Amino acid sequence: MVETVWIENTLFERREDVEIWWPEDQCEITVSVFWNISDLEVYYTKGQEAVAVSVIEKQVQEAHENAEVSSFSRETISNYLQITLRENRGAFEEYGVNFLRSFASLEDCIQE
Repeated sequence: MVETVWIENTLFERREDVEIWWPEDQCEITVSVFWNISDLEVYYTKGQEAVAVSVIEKQVQEAHENAEVSSFSRETISNYLQITLRENRGAFEEYGVNFLRSFASLEDCIQE
């Protein structure tokens, strides 16, 4: 007998927004991470969406903390975060989540 697993929901793209304070320019950055479920069994075994979202938030925060803030222009912050999240895709995959892409928007920055 063959069991059928309903995987339609795994195909839908999800979006998680994480807000960060970037002190150098006194900017609030919203990092939007787009993801979907890559491994249904792992995803449901390891905690589902709440865990996936916390992993996303942790990865964004670590990328922010590891940055040499003074060396970034406003234009390069988004690129840096995108590259860092892509390089750390294993942290997402461990929970059955596939990192698709991200972007960052900056608000309330000090005018130069």
